[in-house]
Amino acid sequence: MKNKKFVFVITYGRSGSTLLLGILNSIPGYRILGENMNLFLDVKKLYLKTCNNLSAYVEMEKNFNLSGSRNSWYNPQSLSDIKRTYKEFIGGICDPDDKYDTVGFKEIRYNGMKDLDSYLIWLNLITDCRFIFLTRNLADTCKSMWHAKNPKCKEQLGAFEKRMTYFIRGNSYIPFFHLDYRDMVDADLSELFGFLGVEYDEDAVDRIKKVLTKKHSY
Repeated sequence: MKNKKFVFVITYGRSGSTLLLGILNSIPGYRILGENMNLFLDVKKLYLKTCNNLSAYVEMEKNFNLSGSRNSWYNPQSLSDIKRTYKEFIGGICDPDDKYDTVGFKEIRYNGMKDLDSYLIWLNLITDCRFIFLTRNLADTCKSMWHAKNPKCKEQLGAFEKRMTYFIRGNSYIPFFHLDYRDMVDADLSELFGFLGVEYDEDAVDRIKKVLTKKHSY
């Protein structure tokens, strides 16, 4: 499997995230998928269980002077092996044919998630990824689709934006880029492309213009 790069989009519904996917996927070698309903939360649980098994094995080996195949206890080789295996698994889910250099997904179901902070830290630990935090004017967002039926929309989404802002400030070692919906439709995206390490040339601008001419929502 290729040594893939990872990009994850963090946002809420009706923010323009599907349009952002169109822009990202116009970049050669990129495959950023739509929502997976927090599938990888369960993968995180399995990862932690695997690490716990490793810790138990190391302790057992020390106490009973056992090693290798002589020990019937489950023994993953090392923490680095575990991380590599899970990174390849996430990459394989996003790109089963191993065709792309950069993969990832967007998710809109983070609002209200209790263990969001630890989940994002884990994603970065496993994949050494880059995050894009996408926002939109809340007055416009809360008029759209199902949000319009929620009288607490602005309060809830505003609290989520504040939570993410605190998280980004408190975890400055994790690469985050804050993008607003207006930036996609009104401004150039050279800073975003620079953050991703992708060339922003005339071809890139033309690809983005083509994306913007297509309908990306319902």
